[in-house]
Amino acid sequence: MGSHAYRANVALETAVDMADRDNNWREKTVATGEDLRGLLVPVVLPMTPGGGPDLDNLRELVASLLAAGAEGIWVNGSTGEVHDLNPAERATVVREVAAVVDGRGPVVAHVGDTSTKLAAAHAEAAAAAGATHIGAVAPYYASFDPDEVGTYYEELAKASSVPLLVYNLPQMVKYRLEPETVVDLARRGLAVGVKDTAGDFAWYRTLLQRMDTEGVPFRFFMGVESLVDVSLFAGGHGAVCTLANLAPRTFVALCAAAARQDWAEVRTHQRDVVSLVQALRVPGRADWIASIAALKWVMSELGTLTSATIASPVRPLNAAEQQHLAEHALPLAARLAATGSDA
Repeated sequence: MGSHAYRANVALETAVDMADRDNNWREKTVATGEDLRGLLVPVVLPMTPGGGPDLDNLRELVASLLAAGAEGIWVNGSTGEVHDLNPAERATVVREVAAVVDGRGPVVAHVGDTSTKLAAAHAEAAAAAGATHIGAVAPYYASFDPDEVGTYYEELAKASSVPLLVYNLPQMVKYRLEPETVVDLARRGLAVGVKDTAGDFAWYRTLLQRMDTEGVPFRFFMGVESLVDVSLFAGGHGAVCTLANLAPRTFVALCAAAARQDWAEVRTHQRDVVSLVQALRVPGRADWIASIAALKWVMSELGTLTSATIASPVRPLNAAEQQHLAEHALPLAARLAATGSDA
């Protein structure tokens, strides 16, 4: 697909299909998660120079992501720097995002915390603020065994008025979800899907096969940019990837091509995604939060964010790091942000 054809498709989506989504999405069943598919963007949290949430910029960003074809928004995740938000700010962010989405698609609010009580309180506040689903990492800080993690999710699901997606993120919470725990939750109707950002594709494939063998309806979302194509080929339903904030049209086109089983086009888009991942790496800073700092800086240079501010105590990018990104990331990011991939 050439860039001109792709832009025409995006325009058609914005002018016609988005209007249909406005009227019809709320009428669909969300309890089983069957309408969760495609690109859910884990939205970046714009910040003012003083470090507070920039709600005006957030609303603009969410609107632009939906206009680019995103099916929905994942809010208050790692990309949204949830570690810097107090409970009231978390609820406010959900409310602002839900107001912009306005029934056109899912709003998945991440509510994971260190205990069941805290996570359940976030879930209640998120649902009241307009979230259609909640997502949650396993409890962290302390170490928990599989039974305790299973109980956490069970109690969280029962306390929530909206469906739950479990979130496998062992590099951040010190615990890899056991496939048996996830299958048990799905079998009992306590979880409708999973976001997996562990980077262990064997785990992802094992869980896919278990759900398929047992005939349990469940939705699979990949959070690792470099594995989106293979996850969709294996039977996944979509992606929840940080870099979709920067290149939403590329991720939308990738998911759409996979739905058509046009794997040649999928590979084209995936190459651009991997190139963008590599271009955003900041030499000497391998920690994950540095990638958010890099992403925010590039987005601010492109005018998507009004500020590159990142939550303290993260060190802002220095002049050399900014120059590196200007040379290696900015040209590709500008092309993808404007047109998506050329396929």
